[in-house]
Amino acid sequence: MTVGYRAIARLDHSDNAITAAESQLVSWFKEKKQQGSLIAADWDGEGEHELGPNAVLTVVYDHDGRDGSARRLYRFREINSGGIWTVSVSALVAPQSKSFQQTLVVDVDVDATDAPGAVNRISPPRLMRKILEAHRAVDGDTPLTGEPRIIRAADADTVVGAVLDPERTASVILAPCPWPDDEQLWRNAIRGLTVESVGVAGVFILDESAAELVSQRLPESHRIPKGVIRTFAPNVDLDVPEDALRHPKLHPAFLSKHIRSGKVSTGLAKLHARTTRLRFIERELPTDVRRGLDILHRAEAVALRERGVERRVLQDTPPAQQIDVPQSIPTIAVPASSLQRLVSRWLGPEKNLSEETFTELDQLLRRKSAEASQWEEDWNKVAEDNESLESALRLSRSQVEDLGLDLAVAEESLRKLDREVIFLRQRLFQQGKAELAYVEPEAEIWQPPDDMMSLLDRIMPGDSAHLAFNRVVFTGDIDTALEVEARDQASRYVHAMWDYVHVLYDYSEARAEGRLAGGVHLYLTSDLVAGHKCPPDRHAPTESDTTLNRWGHERVRPVPTDVDPSGQVLMAAHFKPTWRDTFAPRMHYYDDSNGTGKIYIGYIGRHLTTKDS
Repeated sequence: MTVGYRAIARLDHSDNAITAAESQLVSWFKEKKQQGSLIAADWDGEGEHELGPNAVLTVVYDHDGRDGSARRLYRFREINSGGIWTVSVSALVAPQSKSFQQTLVVDVDVDATDAPGAVNRISPPRLMRKILEAHRAVDGDTPLTGEPRIIRAADADTVVGAVLDPERTASVILAPCPWPDDEQLWRNAIRGLTVESVGVAGVFILDESAAELVSQRLPESHRIPKGVIRTFAPNVDLDVPEDALRHPKLHPAFLSKHIRSGKVSTGLAKLHARTTRLRFIERELPTDVRRGLDILHRAEAVALRERGVERRVLQDTPPAQQIDVPQSIPTIAVPASSLQRLVSRWLGPEKNLSEETFTELDQLLRRKSAEASQWEEDWNKVAEDNESLESALRLSRSQVEDLGLDLAVAEESLRKLDREVIFLRQRLFQQGKAELAYVEPEAEIWQPPDDMMSLLDRIMPGDSAHLAFNRVVFTGDIDTALEVEARDQASRYVHAMWDYVHVLYDYSEARAEGRLAGGVHLYLTSDLVAGHKCPPDRHAPTESDTTLNRWGHERVRPVPTDVDPSGQVLMAAHFKPTWRDTFAPRMHYYDDSNGTGKIYIGYIGRHLTTKDS
């Protein structure tokens, strides 16, 4: 199981985290009961409680400490058609703490292999929204709410304080209203955009006057133009202009393109929340939260072990009436002093020799035997988990080695290119043609996007279409392409894919102008045809016969019917930004230069199956 959602809510000192957790859980369970997924909505005390045929609530108490502290864990596990889901609520009460006395931590786990995959599958639970609707919650000093909050001029300082809050770990999303006459329409759009960020971000919609006041408090690099949605990560540094790069902007034209029937697309909402969600999952927890969760996890382990022992004892204890007692038991002379020593060792010196004493001794030995079996089972489970972690560590080391090898190859290629550039520049100077050594900077229009959704928007129909769309069109699955970004927090793959789009555009232009008669690979290897190019080893004009014979169907991808009446063609040609890691994304395309004059990218995603996969 992998955590795909985590939120930390600091409640008001006057509140009680345990009471809040239980009341909102009961309310949530009642909703699920009305929907038919549960048969019960409440429970009594610690232990395991069946709330439905495939739903179990485990409750663990860490009993009150001497300082009045208390901790409770509520772990709800449900199995449905989507898999196994676990929602955990940890309530931490620390009345002696000077800062945070009442804390709720909400985690959601799912059967996914890694955090990015889990984040993509999980949405914030309805329970989290209920908590935020019913209780005042903050992260540091930043208010968290279940809905975007409208900010007027009088509350502008609250927004600036949230942006600059040094204690917050949540994001702050600012959305200045682009028009003054339809605030509700904008609010609906922002609600849809941030639905995947509930609990991990403070969302503020600024009216015109509030937006003006907030802008006055921010430097030019960090301001938010009207209608632009900006997400501020923690630890904002207004004194460093480059810090602005950490706080991405989403423009209204981009947002409007992903609104269908008045609703923001799920893909955009998940993409917008991904970085914030991953930060919450992967970052180090606050010290008090980490300590509280560790205590609860140890208490849970003890409770699980005790329940396992009890089950074993019950299974190993036959009903009294089924115990066969021989009619004739041979008499064995055992000194009473030896029996007394045995009883005293296990039950205490105050126990006398009697039938009740030996019954108690029998129960104790059965329990000790069950405990030993349970410890052995727990140890085996720990050993399995350790093996799994070691396997994951080996995979990580392998990936690091692969990336190191990729980097070494790239650096060697760069070294050769640098040497070639220096040599050619010197030759031009020696020939008195220094002006030919000048290289114009890349046009702004070809600057790479920072996320996959922006890249796809550039080569798909719509207002955000790029010049490249005249020659290069994306026809593939958006969700599969977005999975690449989930594995690429530094935008390395996104930038590489855009580089290949630029290559395909310039190649297609060369074909249309009659400067080239061959295919993409000839274009990449020919010095006679000018245009944007990438290293030829990043391109494969086809697949091996073995791959096409066995897995060619995976390379059949969609195209317009004017390209092929079936709406599909084989796309064996592809680009490969890397080839050594297990994910190894690819861009498969079909060159229709001889037909429609365009190139169709039918697949961006993880490496498709090959004999080496």
